[in-house]
Amino acid sequence: MDAFETTSRQRLHRSAIGHSSGSVDLSYAVASALYRLVEPEGMRVKFDRDTCVGMYQCVAEWDAFEKNLNDGKADLKGSEEEEDDVFVVDVPDGEEFDAKFAARVCPVDAIEVYDDDGEQVV
Repeated sequence: MDAFETTSRQRLHRSAIGHSSGSVDLSYAVASALYRLVEPEGMRVKFDRDTCVGMYQCVAEWDAFEKNLNDGKADLKGSEEEEDDVFVVDVPDGEEFDAKFAARVCPVDAIEVYDDDGEQVV
């Protein structure tokens, strides 16, 4: 059976587990295109450090956050201070899901996520 006779599901499964027939995997290309549609480029995170209560749930979900035990709050690595104690950072490609999840688990909603149009998504 060649790659053209293989169903899309089988090709997707094969690419997910790391096996390849040596040909271009169409299902992988489709899945990548769909991911880019669902996870838009240009995503930004806004973090209100003053609101943060130091539960550090965001740290467990996204590597961009780190514990600051001296202040009892999280820090957002690589961010710029937009206003007093409010920090923003662009989300690197491939980290959109983690950024959104970090915002969702924050117990005090100190983290907001915006898409490339400036619309708040979390």
